[in-house]
Amino acid sequence: MVQTIPWSGTCMATTSTIPAPGRFCSVYTAEIGEDPVGSAWAVDRYLAIEFPLPWPYEVLDARQLPEGLKDVIIDAYRRDLDIGFLGIAPDEGYAVPGRSRVIDCFTGPGSGLRYRRREYLLPTGAIVPLVAALIDDPDASAALPFRLPDSGTRDLLVCTHGSVDICCGTFGYPAYRILRKIVDSTSGQVRAWRCTHFGGHRFAPTALELPDGRSWGLLDMTDLARLVHRDRPVSELAHRYRGSTLLKHEIQQVAEGPVFVEAGWRWSSWLVEVAEPAVVGEDRWTVEFNWTDPGEGRTGTAVVEVWQTGTIMSQGASGEPELDEAPTYDARIVGRAGFSLAQVP
Repeated sequence: MVQTIPWSGTCMATTSTIPAPGRFCSVYTAEIGEDPVGSAWAVDRYLAIEFPLPWPYEVLDARQLPEGLKDVIIDAYRRDLDIGFLGIAPDEGYAVPGRSRVIDCFTGPGSGLRYRRREYLLPTGAIVPLVAALIDDPDASAALPFRLPDSGTRDLLVCTHGSVDICCGTFGYPAYRILRKIVDSTSGQVRAWRCTHFGGHRFAPTALELPDGRSWGLLDMTDLARLVHRDRPVSELAHRYRGSTLLKHEIQQVAEGPVFVEAGWRWSSWLVEVAEPAVVGEDRWTVEFNWTDPGEGRTGTAVVEVWQTGTIMSQGASGEPELDEAPTYDARIVGRAGFSLAQVP
């Protein structure tokens, strides 16, 4: 029997009910009920580098960026390295004088749908050559003396980059302030950061969760508390989920949604292999997920069907009068083998 896991819930607006695009693209997005799933910025590696505000639209032109770091980052892009560079703002609760924090999240054998995470407090005056060394080799010996012990900390990065889109400042910054207060109750197990843009401003406020590699959008205060404490079912946040940043194909991101809902928050701690989408019909795909619970050695498979339900007129950026047609999707689990996700206590 096919079991349907409610997922997308996208509200399809008719031509007569579509509101006019306005100053805030994320307000328009919420009004039309656009589902954020499938919009995560997927990369093999995130490098979050601490440096002060202000951040201009072109963040590499920031006056506060250490001299020479722009050239290092541009060189990495020229080499087609699949790295997402992010700036994080110094926080008085975390900052160390004379040091610049670098959070390095990268994929590797056995990492599954979760990055491997390393954190450094680099001497600010030597950050450029040390970041260059880490880009070339995550195990660079030059950075080893500045590496911090792995404490299992989760980082929630909120885009407040208002010079890219007004929504990121107008809605992102207040969300960050609320989140920063919430994480104070976790005794350092969860941290909140202001960060530069990582796409999807029409879903502001947006958050990136590391090292789990989960992207979220359209968050409100209740959502932020649930993200920090993980004391409610994933299903209550399904409509805020943009997708896994470790899945490169938007169909994979959509397909992972109902599996994540069923598995719950433990999903990121399992070893997961995700197949490429298989076309099974017009605008219809299946994606296979194979997983292992390393603690118990249990294995299982889930096959998810994804289909395009239609299109929606999306406002890509604040103030843009023109709308873009974007596909909408739904997904359900249609096949299982091995140990069922629902059976895991």
